[in-house]
Amino acid sequence: MVTALFEDQVGKFDWMIENTGNVTWSRFVTVNNVNSLLVSSDTTLALKDLKTGAFTWRKVFGDQDGQISSVAVVENAAYVATFHLGRSLCRLFDSSNGNLRYEISLVPESTAAEVITDYVINPKQSTNVFVVSKTSVRSVNLDDGLNWNYPLNIDDVDAFYDRRVFLDQTVRVVTLYKTGIHVLQFESQSGEKLLDSRSSFDFSFEQCQLFRSHVLCWKNDMLSYFSLDQMSKSEGQKIQFKTSKLGFKILDVEFVKNSLYLLKFEDRAATLVDISVKEVSTIQHFEHFLTSAAIQSQFSSADRYFAFVHSNNNVITVTSVNCESKKQHVVASLDSVSKQLMSHGKLLHLSLFMEKLSGDAFDNMYVAMEDLETFLIQRTKKGYGVLWRKDESLAYVVDVEMSDLNLSEMMVTLEADFEFTNNPKTTLVEMFYRRFSSHFHQFMHFAESTYEQLQSGALFKECSAKNSPLDLVRDKFNVNKMAVVVTENGKLIGMLSSSGQIVWSNWLREISFKKSLAQSEVFLFLQRGTDDYKFKPKAVLVGQNSQSGNAAIVYFDPLTGEILEHLKDTGYKASQVFSISELVNSENLKLFAILKDDLTLKLFPEDKHSHQLFTDFCKENTFVVLAHKGDAFFGLQFKSAGNGKIVWQHNFGPDHRVPWYSHQTRGRISRFPGRVQADQTVLFKYLNPNLAFIVLEPKLQDVSPNLPAVQIQSTSTSLA
Repeated sequence: MVTALFEDQVGKFDWMIENTGNVTWSRFVTVNNVNSLLVSSDTTLALKDLKTGAFTWRKVFGDQDGQISSVAVVENAAYVATFHLGRSLCRLFDSSNGNLRYEISLVPESTAAEVITDYVINPKQSTNVFVVSKTSVRSVNLDDGLNWNYPLNIDDVDAFYDRRVFLDQTVRVVTLYKTGIHVLQFESQSGEKLLDSRSSFDFSFEQCQLFRSHVLCWKNDMLSYFSLDQMSKSEGQKIQFKTSKLGFKILDVEFVKNSLYLLKFEDRAATLVDISVKEVSTIQHFEHFLTSAAIQSQFSSADRYFAFVHSNNNVITVTSVNCESKKQHVVASLDSVSKQLMSHGKLLHLSLFMEKLSGDAFDNMYVAMEDLETFLIQRTKKGYGVLWRKDESLAYVVDVEMSDLNLSEMMVTLEADFEFTNNPKTTLVEMFYRRFSSHFHQFMHFAESTYEQLQSGALFKECSAKNSPLDLVRDKFNVNKMAVVVTENGKLIGMLSSSGQIVWSNWLREISFKKSLAQSEVFLFLQRGTDDYKFKPKAVLVGQNSQSGNAAIVYFDPLTGEILEHLKDTGYKASQVFSISELVNSENLKLFAILKDDLTLKLFPEDKHSHQLFTDFCKENTFVVLAHKGDAFFGLQFKSAGNGKIVWQHNFGPDHRVPWYSHQTRGRISRFPGRVQADQTVLFKYLNPNLAFIVLEPKLQDVSPNLPAVQIQSTSTSLA
């Protein structure tokens, strides 16, 4: 999307869009007396202004920093902590400005690498983190390092299930086996062991999960559970599970608060239950459950309210439950925004904020949808409405193509004049009248545009899509263009290059764009531009069908986003996709081709004229496609669409695999090899567009990588 015209333009930009990415965590906070929103993805932590959605500050973590595993706010949201288990790190940031306060390793440098199974930060003391692994439990102080460390072991490796740490008044470490349970309790400051209790039970479940106060296990429609408080009363005795038959197959269990749990079933059904009594008590059943979240408030006791979002007759409804009294309230029915939200797929993430702790109405709701669109919904006097929205899929751009805007009315008139003049049937009088009329309109346009420039002081009019994309025309210097953007999650977006304004957006949920060996599994190609005013512009996008993996092809108008044709499943897999841009058929469409998985070539468009153009091209030029299968690379020569002939082959042996190779896929067919500029007598192979670069790596560590990288001349039989 960036083209440098001169040296002083390198590294500068007219606009920039910052993104969070796939939001997995959020929290409403008040920072410096300003209502704000903390958000996080696996690579980004940021603070947003609640009124506008603009970033107050943003932290992006690269591969060397490690992905964010979880986030926690501490000391009344004065600080925010991020955990990076891939690097065994904990980082503490100031919520007001994003400055890093501490960074500490959760694993001492002197110890061998170990797998952390759980961790918890003290919400009242931001510098204190408790970490548990398979070999120890330790208290880590961000100020001065390790406080205390207690060694642990696994009694039965084969029977080990899970190990968790919980922080109440003391530190509890619970280890769950398939044969029993082991509970250790420590004093948080000194690390003194207060309790060491073991109990056994018979394990015959499909799933088992360890929570703060209970162990829940399930198999089909049977739910079994017991309270950890029983451990101190029945130490050494065999644990007896309480069992209830629910009548529906349990898929998952989610902890709510205290003894409340949400049981999830098939077809999006869910039930909120209380297991504090002898039998499982149903509090509320949801037929079309979407998601749930604790209701946040500026009061510390706000977590006693929990919100459940479900669909009722295609209307998103929010129901709150008081986790202490078990009372329910229908907080809101989002009639006005339900249709808008549900067009973006499933609801993946939710945060709710309530000014008054009544449980019967929320003030702000932040949601992240399946297509990565995020919304801030706010309560007004007229009901609930969208305050702002942000498309976070722009954090995962895989391809961009620039398209010229439409010709202006004056330019179309000029083009039509030239065609009219070149027509042999046109008389001299007709030519004179048309030319005089055109000159008059050109003069009027020049006078109007000059007056506007003098009034505004602008060199050229900025593009805007306030009315319709069809109104967008080229500026005087053809600087402003339409940037067509493709994202990993199947978003197709049209943006103005002058401002970054999103003009149109389509979500192609049936298509996926995954990384392949040689290139991204996406091919975006401008098949016909706007230079010929007689035809509408046309672009093509090739990806993979999410279900079958076969090629999927979408033809669309790059200026309006209108889908012209959508082939969701072609019935074959695409090994390669490339353009043959120098071949243009009678409809002014540039040709492109797909190398199918059976190594046959399919040409597009599929009309006779296009096939004849390609056949004639192959008679005059050598058309060779680089292909890869197993440990072999070979060149396939085509003289027409269909089957090709192997003209060369290189085998790198069974000891190596090819993690990556690179070659041109767009306009890569060239009549001439690369040559040194201004010297046509010298062949310079690194400028050769037919050159392919291949990286090899050994399959086994003890195999010497004697061919780490090679270059292949794809139109010949020799290694470059």
